[in-house]
Amino acid sequence: MDACTNPEILKVIYFIQLLIDIVKIAIPIGLIVMGMIDFSKSVITNDDKIQKKNLMLFLKRVMYAALVFVVPWIVEVLMIGIGNLTEKVNFTDCLENAKYINHYENLANQEETLDVSTQIKDLNEANQTETFLIKDGEIDKAETDGIFIGNKYNLTESQLKAIAYICQCEQGSAKGAAAEASLMANRFELYGKSYGTGADGLYNYVKNAGWWAYSKDRMDNPGKTYDYILTAVYEVLVLGKRTLPLYVDEHDCIDCGSYGFDIIKIVNGNQVITEESELLNRNNYIRDYTVLYNDYNGIYTFYTFPTETSDPFGYTKGAKNKYDSLNN
Repeated sequence: MDACTNPEILKVIYFIQLLIDIVKIAIPIGLIVMGMIDFSKSVITNDDKIQKKNLMLFLKRVMYAALVFVVPWIVEVLMIGIGNLTEKVNFTDCLENAKYINHYENLANQEETLDVSTQIKDLNEANQTETFLIKDGEIDKAETDGIFIGNKYNLTESQLKAIAYICQCEQGSAKGAAAEASLMANRFELYGKSYGTGADGLYNYVKNAGWWAYSKDRMDNPGKTYDYILTAVYEVLVLGKRTLPLYVDEHDCIDCGSYGFDIIKIVNGNQVITEESELLNRNNYIRDYTVLYNDYNGIYTFYTFPTETSDPFGYTKGAKNKYDSLNN
């Protein structure tokens, strides 16, 4: 586990960021208030010396307030610039990952069990007539909600690792990553023709479409990707065994931490739910029935939570109609 995915290090970074944010707000406000008091005193008094003294004090406090606000930002930019020149520590990733401590704690609890190079070689040599998924740290036939056969993409190892890293950042588990990879392929086939065809087209779409957070930076400089994630994504994209129907084209985090709630409303028939505690209640999400409204003006129908901690995945009316028209 590298420094920027170590939850203990990320906790320290998170609390330092939080402390800096508090200081950047509290101290400048305090200094400005004190400066306003000094300025008011200089206006009230008729003594020129006192007026000049209070005015200078006011200007100094405004300057100090500006410095308190600007200096941490300058230091952060310098740290990012210096860190990004090294191969071992990328401060941009560290600062970004610190926002998702829970995600990286979950990753830390998962065991690395598979050597991806050997595993991919074995899978290529095997007769691929059955569905395999990670189970208890091993590749094994697994019971799933169903496998949906899709196009196969002959990704290079570097392309696979880059895409798998995005899946890991988005979901964190093997099943979650398989769902994310399925969504990527679905969206590419529905909306990504302008990005090219085949494996290169899929890779370019995931990297440049802007749908996945920080995808370009993360794919250019992928971090440590767990082997069970790589294997799950390999199955979906290279072997064509998707874990979602080919029309599923949406997902959102419900509570996105510091970014707030992506899902702002769900509707079950005549029941409209906007209360945050109820939005978090997974029992309120019913396959092919619950309609989700996100903060980006998106509307789609719920399909599944791939795992107990995954985002809700679903499909828009347009995607379903397009899929149905192509398959009827």
